[in-house]
Amino acid sequence: LTCIGAACVCLLNFCVVAFCLRESSQRRRLIEPATQLARAPSGAVAPQERGPKGGFPPVLWLLFVANLFNSPLSMLLDTFAPLYLTHKFFQGDMAAGAGMFSKCVAATGVCLLTIPLLLYQPFQRCVGFDATIIMGTCTMITGLVGKALAGSPDQFLACSVLFSVGFQ
Repeated sequence: LTCIGAACVCLLNFCVVAFCLRESSQRRRLIEPATQLARAPSGAVAPQERGPKGGFPPVLWLLFVANLFNSPLSMLLDTFAPLYLTHKFFQGDMAAGAGMFSKCVAATGVCLLTIPLLLYQPFQRCVGFDATIIMGTCTMITGLVGKALAGSPDQFLACSVLFSVGFQ
């Protein structure tokens, strides 16, 4: 039930951004008339403005859909990660497993704060939007695989940070 609730919240967020976000509809209204005028014969009248309908490129739709399916997975990982850490690295010591998971969550929080504020825009200007998406996805996958193959708590923590960096 919790996973379904998380998926519904994510879907609602997606719908609000796609169909109600004013910036999306403004961008579409500004781009479409200029495109139509460029194609129209000279002396043509500008087309009427459209109503507030979202207009995202297909790559952005793909990102939203990926996030939609990622939310229940994240919920499951957050639920079972402390148990996994406890049994894999701490021989059943729940306090140590919970402490390690707390370190992972704190490191993720640092990444969620610092990357959007300080690093994302300069990085995107340097490599471009498409390369940012590709590199972020590869970093996330590497972090997830690394978590599964981690041989020590420190390796698990490092892979958690790697995943969080890619997520941004």
